[in-house]
Amino acid sequence: MGEVKHPEDLDLLDKYLCGDRESGEKLFGNAYPSLKRYVFSCTKGNTYLSENDKEDIISESMMRAISNQHLYNGSSKFQTFIIGYAHNVILEKHRKKAKESKNIISIEDALNVEGIDLYDNPVKIIVKKEQIDAVKEALNMLSDEQRTIIVLRVFNDMPFKLAAQLAGKSEDAVDSLFRRAIISFKNNFEKIYK
Repeated sequence: MGEVKHPEDLDLLDKYLCGDRESGEKLFGNAYPSLKRYVFSCTKGNTYLSENDKEDIISESMMRAISNQHLYNGSSKFQTFIIGYAHNVILEKHRKKAKESKNIISIEDALNVEGIDLYDNPVKIIVKKEQIDAVKEALNMLSDEQRTIIVLRVFNDMPFKLAAQLAGKSEDAVDSLFRRAIISFKNNFEKIYK
């Protein structure tokens, strides 16, 4: 267990867990304004997230914090603990919205567009299948963030501005992430497909 830097939050949580409703209301009530600011600032400019989606992110973050309150150890403020869940919920929401978008195709769909011509030379068919499998495996070795950016930029020809909006990041951050993802993908692919 880390050093207890915020005993007041830990004390409120302990009282809440022992049935003191007022302590729970105070603990979560104190965290709510920061959580709301965090969610709304991280999702500012996202045209595909409605106000209801943002409120859902806040609710889901609170629910996860309640479900996992036993993991809080007082080494950070309780609001930081909840914001950690909010960060994950925002990323999940971005991924879900990106998948729901009709303009975005999946890796599998993109690789199958070119497809394998069954009337082609059998050796070409085998090589093509091996290449497609190697691409999929190399992509799966990337982090979720890197894979998402590659799918948006490469397979969907999405401009950096829109990819940044969907990823909830700045254009510069997406550009940097994309460059690192391409290097990682290339290294992964070379390890797999020699």
